[in-house]
Amino acid sequence: MADNNKKPLLEIRNLKTYFYTEDGVVKAVDGVDLEVYPGEVLGLVGESGCGKSVTSLAIMRLISKPGKIVDGEIIFDGRDLVKLGEPELMKIRGNRISMIFQQPQSALNPVFRVADQIGEVLEVHQSLGKRAGDARAIELLKLVGMPDAESRAKSFPHELSGGQAQRVMIAMGLACVPDMLIADEPTTALDVTIQAQILNLIRDMREKFGSSVILITHDLGVIAEMAERVAVMYAGEIVEQADVIPLFQKPIHPYTKGLIGSIPVLGRVRDQLDVIPGSVPNLVNLPPGCRFAPRCQARKEYNLSICTEKRPALHDFEPGHKVRCWLYQDDEQHVAPLKAKKTAKEKK
Repeated sequence: MADNNKKPLLEIRNLKTYFYTEDGVVKAVDGVDLEVYPGEVLGLVGESGCGKSVTSLAIMRLISKPGKIVDGEIIFDGRDLVKLGEPELMKIRGNRISMIFQQPQSALNPVFRVADQIGEVLEVHQSLGKRAGDARAIELLKLVGMPDAESRAKSFPHELSGGQAQRVMIAMGLACVPDMLIADEPTTALDVTIQAQILNLIRDMREKFGSSVILITHDLGVIAEMAERVAVMYAGEIVEQADVIPLFQKPIHPYTKGLIGSIPVLGRVRDQLDVIPGSVPNLVNLPPGCRFAPRCQARKEYNLSICTEKRPALHDFEPGHKVRCWLYQDDEQHVAPLKAKKTAKEKK
């Protein structure tokens, strides 16, 4: 659970990141609000294409054409990263904020040895020379559990397995002991035993260095194991945000309920898993109103016309639990059928 008495290390406000294509404007991230507190693990979850990875790249200011950050603020330790020039960003990127990319073997430079790539981070941010950088690279590889670290430091990326390449990425990410680590699908395409090792490694590194972690994944099992708070994304926006236990025990957005209901549970026999009908909307041609409305069974159950007419805001359903849904939010001529009941203290 986040200590909300602390000031957020990272605060994202109304972030909009669009891609200008021949088919139209792709609204990949469209009004995202997030906070990450010092030392916490925030899980960012949702289907492929919902905007998770684009959000992480926007934080790192690595959006390339035809993409562009068109609006919003990314406040990191009191500074708006959107307004910083490249020289200032270079001092933060890889130093105070590091990222583990989704495809490590694609992110590593194929023509440089592992030690040289880790050493480059140390040279840029800590002014270490070649010999000191190589020695520190081997130390970092040992720290992340790389077998035969001295030999692997001399290897090229194509000589590494998927798990080894991921360990190299984590070593690079931790080289400067960052305040924040962004892990984008860190266990994708790895076998189960390597997945567990990588997650344990991220957990150990976070506990040792006290870094905040943004863990991006579509795997709710990973989120349940690793995260303290969870933000659920759908079609470029956050639809629900809460501490991990309340979110899994009492999800309230219909999309979150559908995601959790679709998870097979060991030992529980069901005729079939829950299925969310329909498909994710085209981000070039988004539906009016709520973006989940065309797939939402609850909208039909409660006969809510506002869902297809007006976009709901992300608001507090209960303390620490936010949701974007007309089931829980009043509006002019609309009374929410499932809004939270006020306590006696709130009524006063």
